[in-house]
Amino acid sequence: MKTPAAASGVALVCGRGDADAEAVEAYLRAQGAPPATWYAPRDIDEVDAALRTGRVTRVIFPRLAVFLTALWDERLTTAVWGAAGVQIEFADLPVGAGGALLPLLLEHWATWRQRRRRARAVAGLLLSLVAGLVAFGVLWLCGRV
Repeated sequence: MKTPAAASGVALVCGRGDADAEAVEAYLRAQGAPPATWYAPRDIDEVDAALRTGRVTRVIFPRLAVFLTALWDERLTTAVWGAAGVQIEFADLPVGAGGALLPLLLEHWATWRQRRRRARAVAGLLLSLVAGLVAFGVLWLCGRV
């Protein structure tokens, strides 16, 4: 669920009642950030949609772990995030550290997903072959009885 703010283009992926909320608010004050729209981490798909429409140009996460969790759970579209040139910040990292880290992280993520897709395709093919052999064996045994 999101907590709307003025249309500033800033999305904050942290629930207002989360343990990180105080630290994130301190980060926002220190950065002089305009009012942000708060999104609960479980609503990262709403941030993704806002990014696609251009309503969001800057996303702030309380911790790198929150971003990585959404990434590993495949709840955000890395191609869109990378192509949109969105500014991503992490309240628990030094200022500017996230900007250098993100392109590298997204590149490695894309490579990892491609390898994972290939591995799944090979595993699916092998499983299909095994299932076919088992079905053939059952039919052959039934035909002999």
